[in-house]
Amino acid sequence: MKNRLLLPALAALLLPSVRAQVPYGAGTAGAGGIVPVLTCGQAWMGNASFSLDVRDALGGAIAIAGVSFARASTPWSGVEVLIDPSPASMALTQILFLSGPAGVAGAGSASLPLSMAIPVDPSLAGLELFAQVGVDEGGGSWATSRGLAFTVTMPPRILVGTSVSGSADPFYVVDPTTTPPGFAMRFNVAGGVPGTLNNCTEIAIGHHGRRAYVGQGIGNAVQELDLEVATPTFVPFYVAPGSTYGIGVDDHADRVYTLTGASSSNFELVAIDGAFGSPTYGQALASTSGLGGLGLIERWKLSPDGRRAAVLTVLSRRLLLVDTDVTSPNYMSWTLAGTAPANQAVFPVTTRCDFTPDGRQILVTIQTGGGGVGEIARFDVALGQWMDHNPSQIGIQNIGTQSAPPAQVPPAPADVEISSDGEFAIVVGWGGSGGIARIDLDPANPQAWAFTLFNSPVSLANLAHSCAISYDNRMVATFGSGQLLLFDTASGSLQHQLALSGTASVSSIAWQ
Repeated sequence: MKNRLLLPALAALLLPSVRAQVPYGAGTAGAGGIVPVLTCGQAWMGNASFSLDVRDALGGAIAIAGVSFARASTPWSGVEVLIDPSPASMALTQILFLSGPAGVAGAGSASLPLSMAIPVDPSLAGLELFAQVGVDEGGGSWATSRGLAFTVTMPPRILVGTSVSGSADPFYVVDPTTTPPGFAMRFNVAGGVPGTLNNCTEIAIGHHGRRAYVGQGIGNAVQELDLEVATPTFVPFYVAPGSTYGIGVDDHADRVYTLTGASSSNFELVAIDGAFGSPTYGQALASTSGLGGLGLIERWKLSPDGRRAAVLTVLSRRLLLVDTDVTSPNYMSWTLAGTAPANQAVFPVTTRCDFTPDGRQILVTIQTGGGGVGEIARFDVALGQWMDHNPSQIGIQNIGTQSAPPAQVPPAPADVEISSDGEFAIVVGWGGSGGIARIDLDPANPQAWAFTLFNSPVSLANLAHSCAISYDNRMVATFGSGQLLLFDTASGSLQHQLALSGTASVSSIAWQ
């Protein structure tokens, strides 16, 4: 059996990807009707502890793990093989001996170490691999996990943008791989790396960690940060007609998107050429028409596959869907999806949104006047309707005080982010004493949800305006009391805190 990944020689096989690890396909249930689960951390170059991990399998059984350079759908012995088994495509096969009491359904687990302790080579960033595990249940019967697509990336960093007084706002690059996490770079602060950034509005990572694109409310530009060089500086990427709100990167089509216009009354979503080496790199290629006439718009989100954008009108709570599929004849056209319901009547406004990995749902945060009770609305894109979270009441109830069960959504929710596997979302709010919470989701059951409020020992009041989940879905970063805060997404416990000098207001956080 092969037991190592062959990476350095495979730069020519790069495939586009958006998230670092995403399940796909359907597994086959084994004993007890349980489908084995395959997960992994982030496959960043230099990660010596990277592994493939299987759980919820038959205790004491023998399993086979496989990794290939292409996904597939091949029937075999009553199951579906979701990786390409051809010799030219297979990168690894390995027998695993599962732990747990023999024959007990769901009790088996194992970990397959696959060290990524290789030199950082930017040409490898974006290499996509596909894994699956099959469990021998005896008598010729097999159970299989879903497929797992994972992407080789640059080493992780946490990027933190601010909006404070003065013409040069602090910007931080934090290394989360050290213990405790520490600064890799500090921009626009004493002794820091020089740069030009004023009033950061949003940060997005592109080219699989090789670049960061940063919007700014003052300065009429999208700035670019080269994360491949030892001492990066900000350089203008796109010269805009006005402020740039929100950034979305489609690595499939090499497009960068932002919302901009000469004034807020004529904001449009603009598609910018993000292809390295293109003669029009950093220039606008297309834009929507008519969005600015619908009212104040600042917050929006690009879907994980880059084919759709969700745009919010802040005061009227309308949800607009923009076609961002570059192959579509309706590219950059938009439709009105509906108005987000609000169960609290005191001046409700929409603040942020995010897509599930499959693009099926959009979560929308809603805050009320005075930083009051928060709500989370969910829109089913496939059905074209808002979801009801309390069928016993008339109308549509959001996740919040009127849902069943009631959910203590942080007051004045300011950001929501969904994990790359679609199994949970994190929401942060700055109203009252602030807060951070987890919403459990089920990709196989779109109606399912559960809510858990984290018990933060650090106040997030007036501070928690952004959050970012790590690519391995294990940590979430937010801001409170002058510190970058890292929480464990499973337990909700605060793991690390790092003081950010020179700022009291973080506007955007991104995880490289």
